[in-house]
Amino acid sequence: MAPTAARLEEQLAGQSAYVHSHPRWFHFDPAGNVVHLTALYDWYGGDFTRDVPTVAEYAAGAAPALRRAIADGHLPRVRWLEYDWGLNSRRTVPTDPPPGRHRPRLRADNFHLVP
Repeated sequence: MAPTAARLEEQLAGQSAYVHSHPRWFHFDPAGNVVHLTALYDWYGGDFTRDVPTVAEYAAGAAPALRRAIADGHLPRVRWLEYDWGLNSRRTVPTDPPPGRHRPRLRADNFHLVP
């Protein structure tokens, strides 16, 4: 479903819940105190840390187990999951852009999560 102004917050919350329940984008290992996050958090971290100190704390907003660990004083180490460029196109693209190239910019009109 395409984002609509009237339901934008609800739709974003739904997408966030989906992302943080899918191992392609998120995995929390409480025993090892490690959270594995999508590389999008690495690339656009400043967008996620405007209201919280770390991307792990941002992700905790949609991940109850992570939220509990942080509340108990266990801020996990962050590891980045390899980004699947196949989500963006049919051709194979390396995980990191070539030297001199910039990572893609996310815009509300071109960012869609595909299961």
